[in-house]
Amino acid sequence: MKIEPFGPKNSEQYHESDIYKIECNNNGYVFTLDTVNEAGQRQDLVIEFEELNGFRYLDEGDLLYYWDNENFRFYNLFKIHEGGWLNGEATEKGILTISKQLDLEEWLIVTTNGCVSALSHEPPKVRAIST
Repeated sequence: MKIEPFGPKNSEQYHESDIYKIECNNNGYVFTLDTVNEAGQRQDLVIEFEELNGFRYLDEGDLLYYWDNENFRFYNLFKIHEGGWLNGEATEKGILTISKQLDLEEWLIVTTNGCVSALSHEPPKVRAIST
């Protein structure tokens, strides 16, 4: 699996995090996370996509294959270059048929609870808000 961290780094100390709000409307898709900054202070991380070709939400326990990669540390957002949902996981015939033909980027939002895989033509906007 080839990945690249994206957005602000968070604390290297263990901490709980989660996606607590998902909004889909005419302005795009917004995922809001409860997490920590690099100093360990609580913050919201807002990840906004103008458009998505698709996304899936799974518990982190359903993605154990990913956690074998030690690079999934200290960030909540990663760009998946290869080996993810779009071009690495086994899928049934006819699943992601269109998406695999498009020039899409795969993104993975990671928390200690819920995780979101997202397929998009453009990178997301990311902003941190102190809580």
